[in-house]
Amino acid sequence: MLVCSFTTTILHDIYMNKTIKWLDSICRCFICLLMLIYGLVKVFHGQFYTDYYWKDIPLGQLDGVKLVWSLYSYSPVYETPLGLIEVSIGLLVFFKRTTRLGVLLFLPIIINLLTINIIFSIGALPIVVSLWVAGIILFFINFKSYKNYFLQQKIEETLVVPPKHTNLIPNLAVMFVGVGLAALLIHSNKFRIKQDVAIKGPWVAEGYPEIKKIYFGKGYTCVVQDSDDSLFFGNYQTNLNKTITVEIKDIRLHWENLPYSINHDTLFINKDGKKLILLKKNLYN
Repeated sequence: MLVCSFTTTILHDIYMNKTIKWLDSICRCFICLLMLIYGLVKVFHGQFYTDYYWKDIPLGQLDGVKLVWSLYSYSPVYETPLGLIEVSIGLLVFFKRTTRLGVLLFLPIIINLLTINIIFSIGALPIVVSLWVAGIILFFINFKSYKNYFLQQKIEETLVVPPKHTNLIPNLAVMFVGVGLAALLIHSNKFRIKQDVAIKGPWVAEGYPEIKKIYFGKGYTCVVQDSDDSLFFGNYQTNLNKTITVEIKDIRLHWENLPYSINHDTLFINKDGKKLILLKKNLYN
């Protein structure tokens, strides 16, 4: 009876140890992957972008996403170090030697992101909650070490463990996948927010009663503001032969392959033998 009980206890301990090891590895890889992806996207300025018409909307009418993105994109310098911090923390969590330190740095950041997502309804709540759960799991897996270090003052138990033999191939595979997914996301964002730099930005229409302003934005999107300050969304396309196509379905605005020219801050569009004049507002970039 004692032998059976002893054997059962040993098997249970072995099973639990393997389960904890697998859980530890999954959580570390998951956090590292997402931190690499979102961090690298920020480093290459691929996440925080704003549409030009946002800046003409009264502050009280902006939703949570527009408010947060406008704040974060105000200074391009801010986005790069923020991305580098996320990449660094992701790598700290991933490598077993620095996991404990990485988790302590990761949890305050993810709690802040969780709060922002809840308050401002950003839309990334499922991902952020998943990251938070993974961080909490790693925290409790290493809770004994934290307790010894912070409460019992055992100097020999540190937040950075001595290096051990690690399997290089899985580590490289995780980082390769993370960098690859980040590269795809960066490429997608850059392609999606591609724009014609010559006509990008807000323009004030003259001699065109139906249009007050027109915004040529990222991703070849076009926004028209009418005389009542209502906004209508569509798309535009320019060609090498200096023609422009604009399609705004809600107000039945359709310009197809109209010749245009730019002189300083004035855009001339030839429509029905007449020149539509658009004056650029230089209040912001």
